[in-house]
Amino acid sequence: MHYLLAFILLASMAPAQPAGVWELVSRKDQVHDVPDNAKATCKVVHDTGDRGLRYSVSCYSPVSKVTTVTAGHVGFLLPANLGSLRPGDKIEMKGTVTNTGDRGSVTCTISWNTWTFASSPSFGPGAGGSCAGVLPVHGPGFRPSGELIREAWLSLAIRDGFGTGVTRHLVYQWTPTQGQPTAAPAVAPPPVPPPLVPPPPVPPPLVPPPPVPPPLVPPPPATGAADGPAGEYLGCYAETWARDLSGFTTNNASMSAKSCIAMCAQRGFAYAATQYGQHCFCGNSYGKYGKSEACNMACSGNPAEMCGGSFANSVYRTGIKAAPAGR
Repeated sequence: MHYLLAFILLASMAPAQPAGVWELVSRKDQVHDVPDNAKATCKVVHDTGDRGLRYSVSCYSPVSKVTTVTAGHVGFLLPANLGSLRPGDKIEMKGTVTNTGDRGSVTCTISWNTWTFASSPSFGPGAGGSCAGVLPVHGPGFRPSGELIREAWLSLAIRDGFGTGVTRHLVYQWTPTQGQPTAAPAVAPPPVPPPLVPPPPVPPPLVPPPPVPPPLVPPPPATGAADGPAGEYLGCYAETWARDLSGFTTNNASMSAKSCIAMCAQRGFAYAATQYGQHCFCGNSYGKYGKSEACNMACSGNPAEMCGGSFANSVYRTGIKAAPAGR
């Protein structure tokens, strides 16, 4: 009986959901650019609309004299009632995303405020697929002060594996039905009854917490002659879209420093570099963009090893002798 009374009192305190509609009032486009250290050699082009987004990143390497392109396109089949959304509606969003570049991966997302209700897998060059979902429309919420939250964003986005891309935000304004309040009515809270039974003591944990693993420690700096043993760590070096090591590249979820070194050695390259936890690059020279302190990501295939960072390479020898013109 006491629990039923408490439930009724709490329900009477909750503000009633106001009647109204979400009206589309404006659009905002957001470009997710390349990092500052890549802007000198890379150019981003984009095109946005309610029914489609397109972007491309062209990067020229002054060393290899090669231009690489990361690009994607997503087309949307949007419902006719997108301009006015009512609570209780179920809005079906359908899209098709395609990777139109010659490298990298692209993915599509559709979000209502911070909730992503539709997304696609990551697609490699020439691949593509569906980006679709259903948005159940709800009314606005209230801030702790009782003020009605009157704005919401429906966001359509396409981005690559490094976060570069473009987003179109459809901005909605809540329009209450005439006579409806824009703030929750002030209701005095009921008195809190004393507890009927004192709470039981908190039992001790049954299992002690696991020990904290030791922090990742980078290998010691390289020493010795120009050509050294396989697996020797040479340091952390900066990276751009115009790759430092451009002989061969791959990425997978089981990447480790050891597997990257083996792949580069098998292909006859003197140096191997891991980046962003799961990328591997091979070449016969390194370091043209200088040193970096951003190697702070564990390898996806061996968390005890460090695999570079965002636009930062952990560089190793493969044991193959470098060409005389190399580093």
